[in-house]
Amino acid sequence: MVPTDSPDREGPTLAERAEREPEAVDLDAIARRATGAEPDRRAAAEALRAIAARAPERLDDAIQTLEGLLRDENPAIRSEATITTERLTQTRPETVAPLVPALVDRLDDRASTRYTALSALSAVAPVAPGEVVAAVPALEDDLVSEVADVRAKALTVVANAVSVEPEAAAPLVPRLLDVLETRNDADPGSGRQVDSDDVRSEVVQGETTVRRQTEEARAQAARTLVTVARARPDAVVDAVPRLGSLLAAEETVPAEVALVDVLASVAGERADVVRPTVGMLGELLADGSTAELRGTAARALGNVGAEYPDQVESVVRPRRDELVELLGADAAHARASAATLLSVVGDVDPDGYRSAAGPLVARLEDETATVRGSAALALGSIGDDRRIADLRALAEDDPDEGVRSAAATAIDAIRAGQH
Repeated sequence: MVPTDSPDREGPTLAERAEREPEAVDLDAIARRATGAEPDRRAAAEALRAIAARAPERLDDAIQTLEGLLRDENPAIRSEATITTERLTQTRPETVAPLVPALVDRLDDRASTRYTALSALSAVAPVAPGEVVAAVPALEDDLVSEVADVRAKALTVVANAVSVEPEAAAPLVPRLLDVLETRNDADPGSGRQVDSDDVRSEVVQGETTVRRQTEEARAQAARTLVTVARARPDAVVDAVPRLGSLLAAEETVPAEVALVDVLASVAGERADVVRPTVGMLGELLADGSTAELRGTAARALGNVGAEYPDQVESVVRPRRDELVELLGADAAHARASAATLLSVVGDVDPDGYRSAAGPLVARLEDETATVRGSAALALGSIGDDRRIADLRALAEDDPDEGVRSAAATAIDAIRAGQH
């Protein structure tokens, strides 16, 4: 019996046959129908959807056909093709990568199709981040959607896209900050009338899920801001006042670290913009709940201190013991940032930081080259001539050229009697 989609003929439709025997359906026949009249195109779209559900691997050879249906003039056919594509991403996301441009076009379609396209893009993004870059400009409103799932999917696309092209999200910085301003303040089930323990449990579970999604979204937005700021600090300059306000109110450590990281990146280019936050950064240097947070605050202060050393030194002075202690942190970046900041403040008041010389000498044998080099420069700033022998050994024997150069610079600074 020949498959048919005409009501005047007997037999299964193409979609019905595809659902019953997905391995037996001729993909070339579907491709021909996908370029025919509207009923044929609709039948082709329905058949591909059935195959995607039962034998998705077969659609590896039907991507071109699916792309044509994604761009069909009929919105119902486009919707059917989008559903098929999203279904395919559940098991074969890499196969869908060539369809990303067509999926991006579907973001301008009706709401249901747009949501399905966004779902497909969020599934493709981790395996083909470069392909989804084109979708980023269209997701601005989705980042602040009232629907948590939409926000999550949009952030997944944006976060993966910026991993290969950070500049893509530069225009979205205000929206990313909006996400960070989202808070979970309501009590689960508050303000709701419930009739039973079962219903109350469902309400609590539902709101717990929203809370989790919101925190995950905030964390992802924070990480995305870090990526953008490191590549394009100028794109975040105007956001520094909001960053400061967010940091003052933030209660989660990962977000605190991310916000300070962004400030540190901006300070490397525009210390004047970050300068008003040095008091808060000083508090985090001493009282931050983790070494990672304290180390990131040290990096931000060091970058500001390169332009405003006196102001930074006045903030660090009452916290010098905490700064010296940071030299022993587990994280290499924290040790390096502490040493760099000691170099900045040591230039301002070498005698005030002479007690750091011993811990800095210990860091000359650190396993990380950047730590050894930063420690050497800090010793040069403090100017203790008793450390020249340690620095000479480093300048002659260290395997890293940058470290040898830093040690030689430190020796010259001490000998020049700058301090």
